[in-house]
Amino acid sequence: MKKERISRDRITDLPVELLHHITSPLPFKSIVQTSLLSKRWNRLRLWRSHPHLDFSLLSAHSGAGNFLPEVLSCRPPDSNITTFRLSGCLSAACLQVCVDRVMNQRIEQIELDVDTDCRFELPPSLFNCNTLGVLKLNMGVKLNISRYRGFGLPSPVLFPAVHTLSLTRLCSVWGWSDLFSPSNFSLLRKLCLKDCRGTYDLNINFPGLEILELDGLRLRGLDILALGYWSYK
Repeated sequence: MKKERISRDRITDLPVELLHHITSPLPFKSIVQTSLLSKRWNRLRLWRSHPHLDFSLLSAHSGAGNFLPEVLSCRPPDSNITTFRLSGCLSAACLQVCVDRVMNQRIEQIELDVDTDCRFELPPSLFNCNTLGVLKLNMGVKLNISRYRGFGLPSPVLFPAVHTLSLTRLCSVWGWSDLFSPSNFSLLRKLCLKDCRGTYDLNINFPGLEILELDGLRLRGLDILALGYWSYK
């Protein structure tokens, strides 16, 4: 008598952590669609606890103002977010809610490439996050570091864990000296500034800096103390 071979779907039975890793390069919409391919994945709501959230190509009429906050609010309280990526058009109110919520889930990387309908202010929790290592901002907003000092942040050091910083199209209200103080960014290794406004004299003094890229800045003076590669256009 022949033994019947029972076909087994090994991919479906993979641990959730490994499924997260396999689907991590996908945008969030594709992760949700992938979850529907398996009864187990659908039952687990694979997307609810996924650590990599990529919301790309959002439009002002996509309904993201309701969709994004709901997605973030239904996540399990113990689920961390490794990467949070937004690109496209989004209201300032929705963007504020989203950033506030991801800051409570041990975020490691934030990438915002967005245009908002009005002025957006970065939340104070972003400046003293102990888990945030990569911060990339491409958005036409004004940044007032002196204002955040008035919030009574527990640590005088801003961005204590950030090792990679990329700022594009930002404007500093009182210049960049407060942000690029030697007491901030104690772990900074890579700094990219492109088309930023608000200063004519720039001092970069981070002994551990390895890569510095400056592009489209209107500078009269530039003072750099960097140990690695740097370029200026």
